[in-house]
Parts: sequence; C-alpha cells; structure tokens
Amino acid sequence: TTVICRGGVAVFSDLAITLAQTGTRSFRVQFLASQIGLSVFSSSFKVQPGKYVELRFDDQPGDVVAGQTQPDLQVAITDAFGNLVVANFVQVNISSFDREFEVIVSSVQGIVVVPRIVLYQARQQSLIASF
Repeated sequence: TTVICRGGVAVFSDLAITLAQTGTRSFRVQFLASQIGLSVFSSSFKVQPGKYVELRFDDQPGDVVAGQTQPDLQVAITDAFGNLVVANFVQVNISSFDREFEVIVSSVQGIVVVPRIVLYQARQQSLIASF
C-alpha cells in the first residue's frame, strides 16, 4: 500500500491482516516502510485468531452402504477468516439432515472428531455442524 507522507508521518488506515498464528504454526508479522534511499522495519508482532464463529468440515463424508460405518470426520472451529481457533471444550452438535444421526462432541485444540457415524436409511444425506 502506498500513502503520501504528511508532516513526516505516513498513516496506513486500511491495512488488515487476516492470517493468524494457530496451533503449532508460528509466524510473526513485520512491516517495511521505504522511500528511495530510506527504509525502516517495524518491530515484529503476533497475529492471533479472532473469536470462533464458524465450523468447517476438514473431511467430507463419502458415499456408504446403509448400515456401514462412516470413517471418522473432523470439524475445525475457525474465526471469521478461516483461522483455526485452538479452543477446548467447545460443544459442537453434529447431526444428519433428517436427524437420524445426532451427537454432541467437545473440541480438543480447535478440532472436533466425529466418530462412527452410521446411517440406516438408503437416501441422499448430509451432515450439519452447529454450535
């Protein structure tokens, strides 16, 4: 982003950082301001995820035969920008569209593992994750 310097001060009012540090992924952010012959770096700082507001299926369920066990699925708890929010004990309700399957699972490090889904009705189905 380029701005005009006024009175020796450059103001950047429209910057947004949407990628955050989560889990074991570690990084720091640093800004560089430069003009011909001059440059300066800001001190580095961490960007943490925001409040959890969304759920994302990391694994999508596949086609199965009625009565067959679906492999374990993972649901991630994320902020508004898709960053994993490392949160424990967040209660997540997982259900099939017709409520044939329903379970409440607690998160561990921002991930909910949904084990052993079995559906008995042979028809098109989908899963819903909600807080």
